[in-house]
This record gives sequence, C-alpha cells and structure tokens, in this order.
Amino acid sequence: MVYDVGDGVRATCTFTDLAGAVANPTAVAVKLRDPAGTVTTPTPTNSGTGVYYVDITLTSEGRWYVRFEGTGVVIAASEQQLKARDSQFY
Repeated sequence: MVYDVGDGVRATCTFTDLAGAVANPTAVAVKLRDPAGTVTTPTPTNSGTGVYYVDITLTSEGRWYVRFEGTGVVIAASEQQLKARDSQFY
C-alpha cells in the first residue's frame, strides 16, 4: 500500500503457535527501518491474544520496513514494507 508523508500507519502482526492457534510469544521485538536506513526499536502493544502492533508516522518519502520477532513460546517473524510517496511539501 502507498501512503503520504505524514500519514500515521498501524503495523500489525498476529502470532500463531505450531498448531495454528493464536498465541502470545514470551517476548516480541520490533525493528523499524526508515528510508535513510536508520533502524529503531519501537515498543509493540499487545491488543489481544497473539496480536501486536506499532503506530508509525511516515516522516519521509521512500520505503519503510517493519519486522516483528516473537521468541520463547512462539518463535516466529513477520516483515512488512510500507511506501510513502513523494510530496511537493517535504
């Protein structure tokens, strides 16, 4: 999906165990890489069993990447790519 610079975006990940049931990992880490290549580690919010999210403000044009990593009881990862289109104002 393509967004505008300045948009707020919610990146979400749902974790499942080996049986396919929604489950919480022991710990969840998030990595966010902006178009300049800077990596930050925002703290995810757990909004329900197995469901985690981070809210991101796209402050510059280009491709943004988000990676959720679950460890412990549920070992899994998910990556997402977001694109903020060019703006005449930024």
